[in-house]
Amino acid sequence: MHNTLELHGKESGQIWHRKGAGKHGLLVTVLHSIFNVADVPLKTVHFLQAGFDRNGERLLAVDQRGNVYVFDLIRNKFELVHRTGTSCTAVAFNLRNPSEFLIGMPDFTVKCFDADKKEFVAWLKGHTTPVKEISVDSNGDFCITTSAEIAFLWELKTFERKRKLTITNKNDVCLYRAFFCPVSNYILTCFRDDSILVWDARNLEFKYQLAVPEKNPPFYRAFAVTNDGGILVCGGKSSYLQIWNLETHKLMKIIELPKVIKEIKEMAFLSESFDGGSHKIIAMLCQDGILRFADIETCRDLFQIGHENDLIHHFLLSSNGKFCSCTLVSGQLHIYDLASTWKELNRAPSPIVRTLRSNDDCHNDTNSQITCSKGSTTARSSKSGATSSTNTITTNKLAIKKRSHSASDRLQLKQHYATRISDKTSISSSIVDQSAFRNLPEGLNFKKLYKILRFYGEYPSKYRAFIWRCLLRLPENHAAYAALVEKGGHSTFAKLQEQYPLKSRKLLRIMQRVLSALAHWSSIFGETDFLPLLSFPFIKLFENNQLICFEVIATVVFNWCQLWFMYFPNPPVNVLGMIENLLTHHDHTLLAHFVRYKVTSQIYAWSLLETFFSEIFNRDEWLCLFDHIFSNHPSFILYIVTSYCINNRSALLRVTELDDFKYFFHHRNPISVQTILTEAYRLSEVTPVDIDPKRMIESFQPLTRAQYPVFNKYPKFIVDYQIQEKEKLRQEEMTYIRQRELNVEMYRERQQRRHEEESWLRQQLNDLYSRSNSTKQKNSTNKFYNTCYETLGLK
Repeated sequence: MHNTLELHGKESGQIWHRKGAGKHGLLVTVLHSIFNVADVPLKTVHFLQAGFDRNGERLLAVDQRGNVYVFDLIRNKFELVHRTGTSCTAVAFNLRNPSEFLIGMPDFTVKCFDADKKEFVAWLKGHTTPVKEISVDSNGDFCITTSAEIAFLWELKTFERKRKLTITNKNDVCLYRAFFCPVSNYILTCFRDDSILVWDARNLEFKYQLAVPEKNPPFYRAFAVTNDGGILVCGGKSSYLQIWNLETHKLMKIIELPKVIKEIKEMAFLSESFDGGSHKIIAMLCQDGILRFADIETCRDLFQIGHENDLIHHFLLSSNGKFCSCTLVSGQLHIYDLASTWKELNRAPSPIVRTLRSNDDCHNDTNSQITCSKGSTTARSSKSGATSSTNTITTNKLAIKKRSHSASDRLQLKQHYATRISDKTSISSSIVDQSAFRNLPEGLNFKKLYKILRFYGEYPSKYRAFIWRCLLRLPENHAAYAALVEKGGHSTFAKLQEQYPLKSRKLLRIMQRVLSALAHWSSIFGETDFLPLLSFPFIKLFENNQLICFEVIATVVFNWCQLWFMYFPNPPVNVLGMIENLLTHHDHTLLAHFVRYKVTSQIYAWSLLETFFSEIFNRDEWLCLFDHIFSNHPSFILYIVTSYCINNRSALLRVTELDDFKYFFHHRNPISVQTILTEAYRLSEVTPVDIDPKRMIESFQPLTRAQYPVFNKYPKFIVDYQIQEKEKLRQEEMTYIRQRELNVEMYRERQQRRHEEESWLRQQLNDLYSRSNSTKQKNSTNKFYNTCYETLGLK
């Protein structure tokens, strides 16, 4: 049962007495009623506007009588902070100063108030029609006030009007919206004729216009931009959503909405914890007063808020994606806890079919299972080498079948390939390496999956991400990862762009966030130079899901790099020694050639490992390679390095210059990845036990659930010393910068004081000169003035 808050006669208090979300996460219903003498409600004072603060934790709401309330949803408090006396037309609460807010007044002005001090701050004038929207930039330094005819750009530090955007042809064109585009320094303006223009926020210079189709006008009325500023979604008086890429200025795709949706009145993207600003869930307020949430990536309707008795007039989502406020047609204010909504929606339904398996089911062909389903009960038992017997009791002729998502994936996985690839490139052996065996979630069978890999040479690209997540047994610890992200960016990766200049700013931000989380997880990763090189392919592959990206990299480091940091900051000489032993046994001639020309294992082995082969293989080859790496024992990666050297022996034996060797192992060479894998499997089968890396490298261990495991396989005293030295240098640099800024400020003050003194002296001399009446006095005074000017060095 959700809470109800009646504001009549209250200026402060608790929002709810017992926190509990109702249907669809409804947290509280806020009412402001007017009562008669008998305490009977006569009418409701309607809430008109609302706005969240920058953190998404406080909500400001204004009713039609001008009462301004602030609801602190974290501290469970509300307070009446101001009374304007009249209704408002627009509200903004996300200024740089967290206590200040802007309100559009009926007299076409915008007023700024301080919620903490409860006092008037500034008055913005200039509009001739009501202000219908106030947009504040991401830094909170500027805002745009928009009416039907004009838009003003204001600087919020001084409340000075900087720029003005005016419509010349007011009869044909109406300005619907003008708002800041996140991240980029641009302003988007949307007009009644469906034209969308983009301007520079600093000087309002025109940048570009989106080419909207002219044949079928979309009748745009609602717009939403992702937090990374990359995607614009437009909707309006039609049953279509148009999705634009603001980087390429092109229309990406069009989504057809259900027939019940005739018009979209408002739209907003829902922020998620680990999406990096590239949101995919959009909230749409439709003409029927229902707020619908949909996934624009999968084109799937998720859930909806509101019904015919509680029609929504206006809605707003918090910047952190936790809360949603809805002002209803009835005048009430509903506040939703979206975290509870997601928890309710993501709760896994109880399966119709359940299976009890014995412990030997995954290791042997012998199995024993009991299957229970609706309308039928079946008991089966079979033993290897014995005659099977089946007893079946059926109470309904109509079989009820329901396949889970994983079962569907398994079926399509088997049917994905119609033909087998050529025998020359396929890996013929399909014997499962027992050291690589692992139990898989989602009901997948590792043996069958491994046979598919060995038969076809790779996993189907459509299901690769799903298979990798199952193979790596990712725990998806949302809370633990969120705690790492909340620690902020790590100082080591603050200047990552200078070392690795990336064209995509979005990818750079994701890379900094994931690497910082790794450094907060274990301090060794903040001192590892090759971590960005090793992580980049995975970050590029999973950039739309940062949690999965982090856990994939953490799992890889925890298993395939488990011995890499024992000799830090030096390369892992123990691992390189294993590769050298393999090369000694399988191709002694090639190793002797390396020794003759002083080519160490750091050149022919470490250069491949620290980049995880991303320099020598293209994207498709690299994905195929890691299909096999993730499906085998962690030591298999060392056989791949050895196989790469042996398969290129004819070219390497001709090289004699050290720089040529370095170039060879840092660039692509014309060799098939299937050839490398075939040789790697052969080497793993014929290698003697005494030099087999499996003896020294532990088998695969997944990350633990709830909390990530401790990673301390490195010399802690060296890492601590490096951290202390870096911190010392950072403090010295900060001290130097502060001292330099102080010196500059002192110099400016001295210059200003000197100018003020000179101005004062000039003024005094001019006053003396004006008092002189006689010519003699003027002449003598002139001489005196000249002497004073020369003495003071004034002109």
